[in-house]
Amino acid sequence: MEAPPLLAWLVWFTHQSAFIIGWLWLPVMVPPILMPWWARRQLEFEAQGGPRRATVWYERPSRVLWILPVSLLLFLALIWMSHHWWYSASNGVTAQTFTASAIEIVGIVLSALSLPLWLRLIPMNSFYGVRLPSTFVSDERWYEVNAVFGKHLFGWSLTVIAAGIAGFYQMPRHEDAYSWAALTLTLVAVAASVVSTLVWMHRHPIGRAAIKPHRLVANLELVIPVVVLMLFVRSFIARPYIIPHGNEPGVARNSRWIASHLNTGFAPGDLIAYAHENGQTWIARVVTVEPKGLLLKRAGSPIEFLMPWDKIIGKMLFSYLSPVALPKP
Repeated sequence: MEAPPLLAWLVWFTHQSAFIIGWLWLPVMVPPILMPWWARRQLEFEAQGGPRRATVWYERPSRVLWILPVSLLLFLALIWMSHHWWYSASNGVTAQTFTASAIEIVGIVLSALSLPLWLRLIPMNSFYGVRLPSTFVSDERWYEVNAVFGKHLFGWSLTVIAAGIAGFYQMPRHEDAYSWAALTLTLVAVAASVVSTLVWMHRHPIGRAAIKPHRLVANLELVIPVVVLMLFVRSFIARPYIIPHGNEPGVARNSRWIASHLNTGFAPGDLIAYAHENGQTWIARVVTVEPKGLLLKRAGSPIEFLMPWDKIIGKMLFSYLSPVALPKP
């Protein structure tokens, strides 16, 4: 007698996630332990004058509270990477695993380095932080500049961590390009943080009023990071495709689809995109997964053919625009 589908899925999920669940107790227990301490500090802080009183970092509850979710996020990223290393040990560690792990570790290190700067926890020193002649003018200037740098670097570091996680699921077709793109994204993250900090320092001169940027320049500062991220997402995570032919059952002609470039597993009946020998992108249905590729069939035909992994572009997720659904004039 077969188990119900839900029970079978729960058994499979428990088996696959046993390693992660076994380690989740540590980050889950951190907030209950630290929250009473944080609440006591907050009461002492408010009783002794509130924000008007100069305090050390551990007496600033709002900054301590920030550390809790961020620490949990970084810890889960490490657990995620450890889980993949543990899984890859039985199947063989590949160069792609090393690359993705290196990118994720760099992102975690950048997060760990940027967070204390953002929270103004690092006093003036000669080896850690933005160390320019103008930042050593006063403690206030030091904390302001390093907080700006830490804020930008922390935001970009989350992108680097996400890029590292995406590297574990890259299709063989995209692995070579991913290595260079992820390295470029990491360098862009550091460079963008430095440039943003220098721009902020130029707009906030010492002893003078802040300079208001032109609206066009301010918009460009928002658009450029979005463009960089969208290029990475389009190349290595997901992108739209137009289906020029309607030969596949359930797929309308000229419909728009979102295809995932991540290898999250294939099941019989999945609609996938692959690179045809004529240079065009074709679609087909998965029959079964083979070690050397996917066994496919097209347009409801009983003829099956094997498509190598290096030709598989990705899985078609959903259609976001179908001509059939559009109202006819």
